[in-house]
Amino acid sequence: MQNFPFMSVSLLTLNGKTYPIKWVINEKGSPNKDVIQEIGIPFFTSTYVVVQLIALLAVTSSISHVLLENYKIIFGSLFRK
Repeated sequence: MQNFPFMSVSLLTLNGKTYPIKWVINEKGSPNKDVIQEIGIPFFTSTYVVVQLIALLAVTSSISHVLLENYKIIFGSLFRK
């Protein structure tokens, strides 16, 4: 049975402990497959997923707002003859 902390935004192991990211990543930045097989893949809590979704929506809405509010300036300078 998985027992994840409710409000955690960390990556977790199967038993609910913090996932040791520093062990999994080599010095060159590539994944250490032996350690991943030993520890297992990381799990996300639902809170982490919601935080990532809200961040994505915030960035997307900011970009959309800038494009919609400054449409004439942006596209006018791109297609100027």
